[in-house]
Amino acid sequence: MENLTQAWREDALEIFKKIGMPSRKLEAWRYTKLPEDFASLTGREGVEINFLECPGVKIKELKDLSPEEENIYLKNNFSFDLNPKEHPLAYLNQAYLNSDDLNAGYLIEVQDGCVIKENLEILIQPGVSKVFIKLGKNSELNILEKSENTAYSNHLTFCELGEGAKLNYLKNFENKNNNICEVSGLHVRQLKNSFFNPYVFGINLNNNFKHRFDLAINLMGSGATCDISGAYYLKAKNHFDWHTSVNHQASDTRSNILAKGILDESATGVFYARAHADKDLKNIEAHQKNQNILLSNLASIYTQPVLNIHTSGISCTHGATVGELDPAALFYLESRGIAKDQAREILISAFLSSVILEIKNPAWQDLLKNNLSGE
Repeated sequence: MENLTQAWREDALEIFKKIGMPSRKLEAWRYTKLPEDFASLTGREGVEINFLECPGVKIKELKDLSPEEENIYLKNNFSFDLNPKEHPLAYLNQAYLNSDDLNAGYLIEVQDGCVIKENLEILIQPGVSKVFIKLGKNSELNILEKSENTAYSNHLTFCELGEGAKLNYLKNFENKNNNICEVSGLHVRQLKNSFFNPYVFGINLNNNFKHRFDLAINLMGSGATCDISGAYYLKAKNHFDWHTSVNHQASDTRSNILAKGILDESATGVFYARAHADKDLKNIEAHQKNQNILLSNLASIYTQPVLNIHTSGISCTHGATVGELDPAALFYLESRGIAKDQAREILISAFLSSVILEIKNPAWQDLLKNNLSGE
C-alpha cells in the first residue's frame, strides 16, 4: 500500500517552501513578528497527554502507528484544507509528521456513544507536535490544553466531531519564562448536530511571551453549532494574537463568539474573527462580539470582526469596542472607601469574570479564577 502520509508530508513541505516563514507582508500576520530562528525549531518533547485509561477511548503515539493506520486516520480523516497564507507554519508542522527527530504527537479516538466526564489534558512542550482527535457519533469529551513551555513551540490539534458529538475544549495560556514564542492551531470539522464549545483564555500574562493562536472551524453538517468564548489580560510586553475563522458549509448551522480583553503597560493584542457562509445556504446564525479595555497609553489592540456572507438566509451580528475602565464606577468605589488600586482590580475582575462564568466545568472555572487573582 502506498504510504499516503509520506506524500502528504512532501506536499506540505513544498507548500511551505513557496510561502516561507510568516512575515508582516502576509495580511494574516501583519501585526505579529516571529523570532528569526523560529524556523529552526526542533525537539521531541513536543506534547504530553494526561488521561486515565477508560473503555471507549484509544490513545496512541503517532510514532507507533503502522503505515496503514497513518493512511486511514491521518490522511483520509484529517485532510484539512488550510489557507497557506494564513497558516504557513501548519504546513511546516505537517511536513514534520512522524519525523523522529522533529515531531511528537498522539492520536485520540473516542468510540460511538462514549461519554467521558473526566478531563483529558494536552500539555504543549518545546518542539514541534500535533494531536489528532476523532469523536465518534454521540460521544462526548472534555479537553484542557495548556503549555509546559520553556522555549519555542509549534503545535497543531486537529479534531473531527462525528454526528451528535460534543466537545468542550479549554485552551489556557499561562505565564512561563520570558522570550518564549508559541504558535498553536486548533482546527475542527463538525458533522451533523455536533456541538463544539471552545474556551480561549490568556489571563495575567505579564512576561515577554509571544502567542499566536489560530482557531479554524468548519461546520459541515446541518445542526452543527460552535459557541466560542474567551478572555485575555495582558501586561508587560506580552503579545497575544488570536485568529478565528468559522466556515458555515451547511444549512441550519450556528456560530457565536464572545471575547473580552484587558491590556496594560506595553502589551499588544490582536483579535481577528471571520465568519463565512457559502451561497444557497439557509437558516444560518453567526454572531461576533469583542470588547477591550486599555489601561495604559502604551498598550494597543487591533480588532477586526469580519462577516463574509454569500447567502441571504442568515442572521448575523458583529461588533468590537475599545475603551477604558468606567471613571464613574471607579469614583463610586473610591467614595465607599476602597483604595484606587483595589477598585481597579474589582472592575477588571468583574469584566473578565463574566466570561469565566460561561464555563460549565467547575474545575476549569476555579483554574481561571486563580489565574485572574494571580495565584
